Amino acid sequence: MNIRLLCSLLVFLSSYATAQQCTTSVLVNAFDAKTKTSLRGLRASDFAASVGRNSLNVDSVHPVFRNRVLVLLDVSNQPDGASRAALLQNATDYINEAPQEMPVAFGAFAQHAVFTHGFASDPESLTSALQVPMQRAISLSGNPDLVNALRQALAIFGQHRPGDTILLISNGDGHIRRAQWNSLAREFSQRNTRLQLLMNAPAVSVTDSQSLFSAFAAADHINPRLIKLANRTGGVLMGFLNSEWYNVAASGYLLEVRESQNAKFKNWHLRVRNYDEEFGVEPVLFYPQQLPACSASLLASAGQ
Repeated sequence: MNIRLLCSLLVFLSSYATAQQCTTSVLVNAFDAKTKTSLRGLRASDFAASVGRNSLNVDSVHPVFRNRVLVLLDVSNQPDGASRAALLQNATDYINEAPQEMPVAFGAFAQHAVFTHGFASDPESLTSALQVPMQRAISLSGNPDLVNALRQALAIFGQHRPGDTILLISNGDGHIRRAQWNSLAREFSQRNTRLQLLMNAPAVSVTDSQSLFSAFAAADHINPRLIKLANRTGGVLMGFLNSEWYNVAASGYLLEVRESQNAKFKNWHLRVRNYDEEFGVEPVLFYPQQLPACSASLLASAGQ
C-alpha cells in the first residue's frame, strides 16, 4: 500500500475514534462516612470511574454552583388552609434568600400541582414569580399525587443543563406502586436530573439543634422508595427545610466523564482513590445508578 495513503488512513481512523467520544455531566454527592460532612476539595484525579472492567476518564470536577433548582413543596399533610398558608409563607421566606444568579423555580402539590412559569435568577423576579403559585397553593388539598408532580417538575426544565436539580420538600406520604417508581427512575435517568430531599417538618423538638440539620431520626417516617429514587439520581435525604436549602440543592460535584458517543445508559461504578488508606473508611458517594448517555453536541474534537 502507498505510504502516503496508509498515513492518511491512520490519521482518519485516529480522528474517527476520537470523534466517537464525548463527555457527559454527572452530579455526585460525596460525604465522609464517619462525620457525615461533605467532602471538599476533590479533584478529577481523585475519582476512579468504570463500566464493568473498562475504566472511564474523569476529565474535570467542579463543585456544583448556581445550578438550576426547582423547589417542589408537598402541602398535602396540612389540615387546613391556614396551615398551608403558614407552610407556604415559611417556604417563601427561605426561597427568597436564593443566591444571586441561581435560577430557581417553585412548585407546590397535593392532589394537584401549581408551578411558577420557568426559572428566575434575581431576587426581584423570583419574588414576583412566587406570588401566583403561592396564592393558588393555599387551596390545594387531597391525597398527594407525587408521581405527576415530579413529572410536571421535570418538564419545566425543558432541555437539560448540567446540574439540574429538583429539591423535593416532603415527608413522603402516600402510596405509589412499584411500577410507578420504576417509571419515574427511568424518566429522571433520561433527563439526567437529580432529586434532592428535605423534610418539611422535624419529627423532634426544634429546640434540639441537630433536629434542623439531620433527618436520620425521622428517616423511618419517609417512604423508603422515595429515598431510593433520590439515591438512584445522585441525590440524598439531607435533613429538614431551613435557611441552608440552597446549599443542599447545590451540594456535591459536577463530573465530566468521557465515554463512547454511541454508549447507552449503563450501570457504572465510581470511587475516590486511596481515601480508605488515608482515613480508614470509604467515603459515601451518591451518583446516578446509570451513566447518562452523552450528547452529540459535546463531541470531542481530534485535537482535544
